[in-house]
Amino acid sequence: MKSRLGRVALEVADVDAAAAEFAKLFEMEFSTFDIPAQSLRVAYGEHGIEFVQVTADGWQPREAGLMQGCCIAVGDVEAQRAHMLANGQEVVMEIPLQSGRKEYVFKPIHGVPVMIYQHSEQFDLIAQ
Repeated sequence: MKSRLGRVALEVADVDAAAAEFAKLFEMEFSTFDIPAQSLRVAYGEHGIEFVQVTADGWQPREAGLMQGCCIAVGDVEAQRAHMLANGQEVVMEIPLQSGRKEYVFKPIHGVPVMIYQHSEQFDLIAQ
């Protein structure tokens, strides 16, 4: 069986607030639960994003391999951009793509760097 990425765990200061914001912006559903033995509160969803909050001295995240961004594929990138702007999010960079569309980088949401792009069957290269 080929391996594939199952999910990405992102540490945030407030799991409930991060899950609520991503639910509002991207219509993602999360199940939230505590793992007392590891001093963690977790929000998990089928979409591959997991938020993790350290609730006491205990488990500490690794420093190596810091994430550069959570890239979210959407059906209509311009409609999603407008929705996010209407909900107080801020675009910090627009990346033109060869297709003529753009990828948008937003100010971090609950500390999570977020980029949105239009879902496509082919990888959309950055325009030169």
